[in-house]
Amino acid sequence: MHTAQLLTATAAAALLLSAPLHAQDVEVGPGGTRVKAGGVEVQTGEEGTQVQAGGVRVDVRGDPAGTKAAPRRPKRRLPKRGAVVCRGTKDVVVRGKAIAGEVGVEVRGACNIVLERCDVTARKVGVRVSGQGDVTLRDSTVTAPTAVEVAGVGNVILENSAVRGRTAAVLVTGAGDVSAEGSEIHGRVTVTGAGDFHDKGGNTLTE
Repeated sequence: MHTAQLLTATAAAALLLSAPLHAQDVEVGPGGTRVKAGGVEVQTGEEGTQVQAGGVRVDVRGDPAGTKAAPRRPKRRLPKRGAVVCRGTKDVVVRGKAIAGEVGVEVRGACNIVLERCDVTARKVGVRVSGQGDVTLRDSTVTAPTAVEVAGVGNVILENSAVRGRTAAVLVTGAGDVSAEGSEIHGRVTVTGAGDFHDKGGNTLTE
C-alpha cells in the first residue's frame, strides 16, 4: 500500500473532523487503508477512495492521488554491442541487441536506422539525430540522461517502445520531429526548435 494513499485517506477524514486522527483509527491491510474517526470512515484501495459519513457514502473511482507507479517493462537478456553510429546514406537494421555507449545511437548523415527489440543504455544521450536520417524504434527501450534528442532535420519514430530520461525523455532542438505510438515516455518532453513532438495515441507520458 502506498504511503500517498494513506495520506489521501487521512486528509479526507481531516476535512470532515476537527479532531486529529489517532493510530488506533487507522487500519492497513492487503485490500487498502481504512481510517475511522467518530462517525466517519474512509477506505482507499486500487479501485479508488470511499468516504462514509452520516449515512452518506461517496465513491471516487480511479487513482485521484496519482499514486500508481508508471509501468516498467520486464528486463530481458540480449547480446551486447557497442554504439550504433551512421555517417553515410545507408540503411541499418539492428535486432535483439543491448546497445551501450556515451551516445547509444547516432545519425550524423542521411542514414535510416531501425531498432527492433533492442535496449539502449547511454551515459549521455540514448538516441541522437543530428543529420537528415531517421531512427525508428520498435519494441525497444532507451535509458539515458537525455533519452531521445533531435538536433537535425531527421525524425525519431517510437512504436511500442519505452524511453526514460532524467534530464529529458524527448529533446527537440532541430527541425526534425519525434512521433510516438503505443509507447511509454518517462521524463520531460522539450521542444525548442522548429520540430515537434507528435502523440499518435496509446502512449503513457509521465514526468
